Amino acid sequence: MTRNELNDLHEKLCYGHDAEIQISDTRLFFEWRDAAIEVYKMKEGVGEKLFDFAGQTRLETVDLLFAASLNGKILNNDYSDIQIIDIE
Repeated sequence: MTRNELNDLHEKLCYGHDAEIQISDTRLFFEWRDAAIEVYKMKEGVGEKLFDFAGQTRLETVDLLFAASLNGKILNNDYSDIQIIDIE
């Protein structure tokens, strides 16, 4: 994804949207649950919960997600190696 797409993903997640991304051959789904984002590894339409992120605000929660290592990549740093599949 491009830097503009990364910024758009960040903004939409802050507004409560869910999203699915692909890193190499791994698909990850981000889903809001109350004040936390849960991260699922998707395989054949079935999600396996990996972890969740929760901050004091939605912005802080999304910032935590973007700074975390996901399948060996960090959204803030490695966005050009990551593809957005869907934003709901």
